Amino acid sequence: MRLSVRTWSLTVVLGISCLLQTSGCTDLWASSLLEDKRNCAIAPAVCSDFEECDYYTETCKPLPPPSCPPILLESVIPSSGSRVGGSKVTITGSGFQGSMRVEIDGTELTDVVVEASSQLSGTLGASLASCGPSAVTLISSCFERVSQEGAFFYSLDPLVFDDQPQVLPSQSGTVVQQLLSDDVNGDGDPDIIGIESSGIRSFLSDGSGSFTTSGAQSLGGSLFQAALGDVTGDRELDVVITDQSNPRLWLLKNDGKGVFGAQSVAMPEPLRGVVLTDLTGDKIADALVVSRSGTLYLLTGSSSGLTGPDTLATGLPTDSGFTALADVTGDGLSELLVPGGSAQVVEVWQKSGAKAFSRLVQKSVPGPAVSVLAVELSGDSKLDLVVALAGQKNVAVLAGQAGGMLGNATTVAAGVEPRWLFPTVAAVKKSFPSTGCASRPLTGQRGIITKTERG
Repeated sequence: MRLSVRTWSLTVVLGISCLLQTSGCTDLWASSLLEDKRNCAIAPAVCSDFEECDYYTETCKPLPPPSCPPILLESVIPSSGSRVGGSKVTITGSGFQGSMRVEIDGTELTDVVVEASSQLSGTLGASLASCGPSAVTLISSCFERVSQEGAFFYSLDPLVFDDQPQVLPSQSGTVVQQLLSDDVNGDGDPDIIGIESSGIRSFLSDGSGSFTTSGAQSLGGSLFQAALGDVTGDRELDVVITDQSNPRLWLLKNDGKGVFGAQSVAMPEPLRGVVLTDLTGDKIADALVVSRSGTLYLLTGSSSGLTGPDTLATGLPTDSGFTALADVTGDGLSELLVPGGSAQVVEVWQKSGAKAFSRLVQKSVPGPAVSVLAVELSGDSKLDLVVALAGQKNVAVLAGQAGGMLGNATTVAAGVEPRWLFPTVAAVKKSFPSTGCASRPLTGQRGIITKTERG
């Protein structure tokens, strides 16, 4: 045992005292030295596992931190994987040693092995609440943390659907023509709006797959197409619906709780398709509406509702189908896609002035065109068009070309008679965050979900 100068001096004094006294030496030693519980020179055990004895001051002091080289994260291989986990992930970088930990979106990799100072691997953990770009964090044995945002992509694959889906209540004999899905009451959970032939019905989600169903809100007439958007500038999602039998447009203002107040907007004639987009640059959605006669109208969004209409173009297909928006030209601006109904055409219209639209392209399709969807199918970064054909179990596919041009239609078997085409399915359970994240096609394939007359 090493003793300090103070300890040796005290020992000499105690020794002389013991020579002069016949008893009490043991008590004197105990009271003078062992009474100090932190005297590590006498009792080294008083220091904890993270301390060492300073023999000069006879006190415990913290151990110096372990020495680790700086760590660097360079790549994650593969850079994407399923949220169900189980796959091997390899991470490259530098400074890897000892016991390393890895977290992806807060979930630790299991069975982490440091294979070299520049590489480690582990097994992806299950993270059912994760989706989309996710942060990767390395933690060294010295507790240094290095993170890289978006270094890994969690996909929803494999998508799993209930074998006994929930049936949402609706009046017997009611036909739901269209479904809209988004968070309309501000609780972060996607809700469902069902568009019926003469009214709407709301299904408000609680985030766990259960819904509060509203009674039908009757509007009358013969409703055709609906769209969701903030047309009043209050950051709440309103509903705009066309009427194909009466010269009016319905605006349903959202109070922020998913309750809609109906307002009828007079129009020159009955209507067909409608889409919402900001055409004026004020960050408030405007309505592009196609009439039954083939006239394109603009109604401008404002704090008081929709104002107009202004005529933007004529000569669109009569009795057209469900319109859509997509940037098929790649210029950062959306074009209007119009399925031509019984005219058996699909058309693309683009903005050509402050209040003007012109036809960019018209292509024939092998049947009545009832709805259209723009999606990249060929992997060439150009949007292709998929058109639902009435009376057929087929869709028409038109390959996108430079400048928004389209190739000739190719018929593809759909297996059912489609009416509406949907690019994605909205998630109504909170385990799928409502952040626009969808199933990522890891194999380079795409899927299209069709809606038939019978569901």
